[in-house]
Amino acid sequence: MEDALEPPSEGVIVERLRTEATLWINAVHLQAARIDRRHAKEDMEPVEITAVEVDLHFLLVALVRLQRCVNRVGENVPGLRASLDERSSTFDGEIPPLRKLRNVSEHIDDYNLDAGRDPSVSRRQVQTWAMGTNDDGGLVWNWLGESIDVHRSEAAAVGLYRGFLADCDGYFSPHRSGP
Repeated sequence: MEDALEPPSEGVIVERLRTEATLWINAVHLQAARIDRRHAKEDMEPVEITAVEVDLHFLLVALVRLQRCVNRVGENVPGLRASLDERSSTFDGEIPPLRKLRNVSEHIDDYNLDAGRDPSVSRRQVQTWAMGTNDDGGLVWNWLGESIDVHRSEAAAVGLYRGFLADCDGYFSPHRSGP
């Protein structure tokens, strides 16, 4: 008979999800850089346009997973809950369409059959998108009647991540003893 694992301590939760959040902020940077490189080309070939679309969907995944790591720490470490809830709310405010775009992207099969949960999204919308640019020449993705600015999304993710790290460091500093 196997021994049941003890639930992880708060410190273990913070450490593990801080490591996981680092993976996802790196993924955000990776996807934003890939999108920038492709978008910067004067004449994109159809295969490059397809690659940008795929990279945009993976950017959504990276942004949501980063936020989920932060949220899980807040849910499981009462001393960090208020601060991390506020950081997550700020992040949501900086990228309001993120949740909708992520949900449609994740359940694209349902939405292509008009069987998605969000009745405001029609199958006619899911395969139609456009690229625009912001004032700095960065890509703005227009999809489902929403817009995501890649550079602003990356900046919002960096802000969330840095604040999260500061909160994690604050959590550990009073708990450390000795040199």
